[in-house]
Amino acid sequence: MASPSLAHTAVPLTKPPLTALAVALMGDQSVVDEFLATMLAAQEWWYRDSAPAGRPAYLHPYSSGLDDSPIFDHEAILVSPDLSAYLVLADRLMAGWLRERGRDAEAERCTARADAELAALIESWNGEFFPSVGEAGDVVASEAIVSLMPLLADGLPPHLVDGIVAAIEDPTRFATAHPLPTVAVRDPDFSETRMWRGPVWVNTNWLVAQGLRRQGLIDKAERLERATLELVAAQGPNEYFRPDTGVKPPRATTVFGWSAALTVDLAVAHS
Repeated sequence: MASPSLAHTAVPLTKPPLTALAVALMGDQSVVDEFLATMLAAQEWWYRDSAPAGRPAYLHPYSSGLDDSPIFDHEAILVSPDLSAYLVLADRLMAGWLRERGRDAEAERCTARADAELAALIESWNGEFFPSVGEAGDVVASEAIVSLMPLLADGLPPHLVDGIVAAIEDPTRFATAHPLPTVAVRDPDFSETRMWRGPVWVNTNWLVAQGLRRQGLIDKAERLERATLELVAAQGPNEYFRPDTGVKPPRATTVFGWSAALTVDLAVAHS
C-alpha cells in the first residue's frame, strides 16, 4: 500500500516494527521459527528502503501509528526515537534467537546494527528528552510520547533511563492525573482533547510499561499498568482519554480494539 506523503511523493505504508517484541512475549520457539525470516527481512527493509537520511525513518505519519502527532506537523520524513528503540530491541531479540540456532554470523550482524543505531539514538539526547529529527537534520521541538520509548532499547545508559523517568514523573510533562499524555503538558502543542496531541492511549501506556520492565523498573511499570486498568474500568475501552479528567474526548470512538485487547493483556498480567 502506498500513500502521498508530505513530500508529495507516494511512499509505502507500514507500521512500527514491533513483531519481535510480540513474538518474544509469546515465549513460543515454534513461533520464532515461523516468523524469524520475515522479521529479518522486515528489519532489512527499514535499514535499506526507509533510510533516505541515513537512518531508518518514518516515511509517512501513518506508518508511525501516531499520525496526528505534532512531530509530523512540518517534517515529511522523520527519524523518531520510538522507531530507533523498536529497531534496536528487534535486532537484540533476533540476535539471541539466531545464536540459539547456530547462526552466529547473522547474529553478529544484528548486534552490530543494534549497537550503531543505539549509539545514534544516544547522541540525539538533548539534555532533557529524545527529539525527533527531520530528513535534513532539523530537530523537531515537540516533546511527544515517542521520547519515552527508548526505554525499550536494551543498553540505554542509566543516566538516560533516569532522564526518561524524570519526565514521566514530572507534572509539567507526563505525570498527569491520568497518565501518560501523548504530548508533554508544558509543550505548546499540547491539547487535552486532540488525537495524539495530549490524550492518553492504552497502547502507548502499554509500550512505556514494557520499557520500564525491560529497564528493571517493575514497580513503576506496575503503577502505570494499574492506572491504565483503572482508567478503562471507569471509562470503558475508548480510543483515547483526556489526561486531566479521564473522560473520552468528543472525537474519540468507543469500544476500540487496541484499547480492549491491551486492557485484557494487562488484566491477565495483574490477576
